[in-house]
Amino acid sequence: MLKTLTIERARGFAEAARRKERCLNDDFTHKLVAKVRRLTGEARQQGISALILVEPIGGYSMRGARIQGTLQRARRVLKNLATYEDTRSGRA
Repeated sequence: MLKTLTIERARGFAEAARRKERCLNDDFTHKLVAKVRRLTGEARQQGISALILVEPIGGYSMRGARIQGTLQRARRVLKNLATYEDTRSGRA
């Protein structure tokens, strides 16, 4: 039996899709930070200074794109990581 698509059901589907997208974006950020943390830790163990260099996200091609927010969030988290891990950070 098919259910009709009402505004409420459509809104529910949209909210569920947005939650899933948010979880995927958060997962990307967590994996990125974990990888960078592992690499900076390995560098520190070898006595090598680490520099986290992240190019600013901008430009007309990214403006308004949904991925822009994810990349900006990842950039902020990496900057915090650099401060926490006593690693230098810089801008490209």
